[in-house]
Amino acid sequence: MIAKLISFLFIILLSTSSIQATSPQSDYEYQLTQYRKHNTEFKVLKEDNQKNPTLDNQQKALQAAKQTIISRDTTKIVYIEVILSSIRSQNPTQGYILQTESELISAQEFYKNQIILAKNIVNVEDLTKFTKEYLATQPPYQTEIIKSLATNKLAILIRLQTDIKNAYDDLLPKISDKTLTPVSAGLDKITQLADNINNKILSSINIIKSSEVTTSSKSSFYSKQTENLSQIKTLQVELVNILVDLEKNYVN
Repeated sequence: MIAKLISFLFIILLSTSSIQATSPQSDYEYQLTQYRKHNTEFKVLKEDNQKNPTLDNQQKALQAAKQTIISRDTTKIVYIEVILSSIRSQNPTQGYILQTESELISAQEFYKNQIILAKNIVNVEDLTKFTKEYLATQPPYQTEIIKSLATNKLAILIRLQTDIKNAYDDLLPKISDKTLTPVSAGLDKITQLADNINNKILSSINIIKSSEVTTSSKSSFYSKQTENLSQIKTLQVELVNILVDLEKNYVN
């Protein structure tokens, strides 16, 4: 149990991203490549139309813009699925994380609807109207995506904390003499660390929930969350090390 826990913790500490390679991840990488291709084509055709504003060039640029919008929002839908897949793999039960799942599904529905609307663009006026409404209505959904990345990493640490608790419950009856000073000190330290970790997890949840994060402020948001989550991981490493020591030296 503890060996498995160490392996999981090791993977988390080495990973630069908390989202593992999955089928949705592969789909996202493909869609992102498609979006970049369409966006590059649009920029070329837009420039051609600006230099030589003929009706033909305008239509080519318009169709390219339409395809870029569709590709962009398709990419967002698949990216959300990547995050959802990672969160769901942690088997969350916490209300906030379940709420995040629900909000991400709502975001997917929003972008699916935008694709439907984009397919109905037939002229420049339609494109202008679509863009204005998109810019006005899209930000809250983008905010949810940004915040959900931090929530996903937190969900992984919560799952690890649950695994640590299960390992502790499995180990405790196997320690024959809990009155030994190193044992009692270790058990007391485990309790202190567990309380500290749980408090930091709750604090992180509250910070994520209350953060007024936007695309322009996401870097500072991620920086702050990375600091908070790193502190939790450090405490979890310390806790697991104590469990390892107890199992190695005080289990008959």
